[in-house]
Amino acid sequence: MAGILLSLIPFHWRSFFMGPTAIHLWAAADWYALALGFIDNGLDFFHPQVNQLNLQFPGNLSPEQWQGITAVDFPVNPYLVACGMKSLNTTSPMVYRGYTLVLSLIGLYFLMKAVEVHTGKFVWAVFVVSLVRFQPAFAYYMDGFMPTQNALSVFFVGLYFFARYRHHPKNGQLFAGMLMLTLAALMRLPFVIPIVALAATYFLAGFRQRNWSWSLGLCLLGAFGLIGGYYLYNRHLASTFGSVFLNELMPLRNLRDFVFFWLGGIARNSQSVFPVLYVGISLFLGWKVFQYFRQTKLTEQQKVYILYIGILFTGVLMYSILMGRQLWAHDYYFNDFFLPAFLIALILLLPYVDIPSSFRKILVALFVLAAFQSALLWQKYAYNVGFSSRPAINTTRNFEGAAQFLDSEGVAGDAALLVIGSYAPSVPGNATRRPCFGVRIPKQAEIEAALQWPFDYMLVQNEFYGEVVAAFPDWEQVAQPVASNGKLTLYTLKLAQ
Repeated sequence: MAGILLSLIPFHWRSFFMGPTAIHLWAAADWYALALGFIDNGLDFFHPQVNQLNLQFPGNLSPEQWQGITAVDFPVNPYLVACGMKSLNTTSPMVYRGYTLVLSLIGLYFLMKAVEVHTGKFVWAVFVVSLVRFQPAFAYYMDGFMPTQNALSVFFVGLYFFARYRHHPKNGQLFAGMLMLTLAALMRLPFVIPIVALAATYFLAGFRQRNWSWSLGLCLLGAFGLIGGYYLYNRHLASTFGSVFLNELMPLRNLRDFVFFWLGGIARNSQSVFPVLYVGISLFLGWKVFQYFRQTKLTEQQKVYILYIGILFTGVLMYSILMGRQLWAHDYYFNDFFLPAFLIALILLLPYVDIPSSFRKILVALFVLAAFQSALLWQKYAYNVGFSSRPAINTTRNFEGAAQFLDSEGVAGDAALLVIGSYAPSVPGNATRRPCFGVRIPKQAEIEAALQWPFDYMLVQNEFYGEVVAAFPDWEQVAQPVASNGKLTLYTLKLAQ
C-alpha cells in the first residue's frame, strides 16, 4: 500500500483542489449538488435535492411546485459528505474529493487482503490492486464525485469478507460480506449483478448437490428486500418529483445501435477502461488457467466457481444490451457492471495460474510499471488536453465567483434564477448557491416556455450571449440588464410574457 499512497501525488496533486471538471463534469456536478442540497434541506436523507428546479426527467409537479427534489440511487455518499461539510463549516468540493479518495484507499486495502486470503500469495494481491488502481478510469475518478467509485470501494470490502468466509466459514463473515455487497448495489444498482448471479448459483448448485446454506439464503433474501424496497421508493420520488439522473433502460434497438453504441462504446472507452496492456495480461492469464483445467479433473468447488462466473458474465452481457445506448458516452458504466465481474473471475481463478515464482514477480513488476505510466498519461490528457474547450467546462469557469457577484448586487439567497444557456445544469446552482431554472441549450421554444416560470432574475453567460440572441431574437425586448461582472450578466424581465 505504500506505493499506492506515493502514487497519489503525481495523480491527484492538481485535481484534488478542483471542483467538478473535465470528463463527466455534468454528472459530477449533479453529485456535488446533492451534498449541497442535503446541507440546504437540513440533512433530510429521504428527500435528496439539488439547486436546479426543472429536472432533466420531470415528475408530475407544476413549475410552481418544483423544489429540486430528485430520485437517486441510495445517496449515502453525498449525505456523509454533507455531514462532513457541516461539521467543517465549508462547502468546498475538496471535502467530497477527500471523502472519495479515502474511501478508495480503504477499498484498495481490503481488495489486497481479499486476494491475499484467497490466493495465499502477496504478489497476486499486488497485481490485482495495481490493476485496479492504475486502470485509467479508476485513477481518474479516485478523488472525484461519481458514485461508481464509492460503490467499488464498498464492494471490495465485501469481497474481503467473502474471501474470509470461503476459507474460514463463519456467519459473521457472511453477513458482513453480503451487507457490503448490498450497500454497493444500493449506491449503484448494476452492482446487484454479482448478487443475482450468487442467488442463481445458490439455487442451481443447491439442487444439484442437495446441500443448502440457510444462512446464505437468508442473506440473499435480506439483500433483495433492501434493494427492492429502496428501488420502489426511488420510483416514487421519480414519478412525483422527477430526477436529474437517468432512471430507465436504454436498450439496443437494432443493428445500428449494436455497431455504434455497443461496439463503438467498447472501442471508444477501451483506453480508459481496459487498455491493450490489460487485454494482453488477461489473455495470458486466461491461457494459463485453460491449460491448468485441461490437465486436471474439476473438483466440486471449481465447478461451482465456473458456474458462478458463467452466470455472472451472462448478467454482464444482458445489462450491457439493456443499457447499450449509454455505453458510448459513459466510461464509468463499464466499472459499474464489467469491472466487478472481471475482478471476481480474476480472484477466483488466479490460484490456478501455474507459473514459476520468479517469473510471476517479474511479470507483476513489469505490469505495475507499464500500468502506472498508462494511467498517468490518461490523467494528464483528461485534465490538460482532451476536454478543455467544451461549453460545460467554460460554464464552470464563467460561474466562478457567481455567488459573490449576486450578493454584491443584493440578490436574495432564496431568489430563483433563470439561467439561459446552462449547459451543465447543476453548475449554476452550485456556483450561485441559489435555486436555478435552466435552459441548457438556447432554443426559441424552450426560452419562451421558461419565461413563464416563477423566477426572479435571469443570468446569461457573456461568452454565449450571441447564441441566446440568435435563438431568441426578441431577447433585448424582454430582458433588462441589471449588472455584469464581465463573465455573467444579470437581467430582470422587462414585461410579462
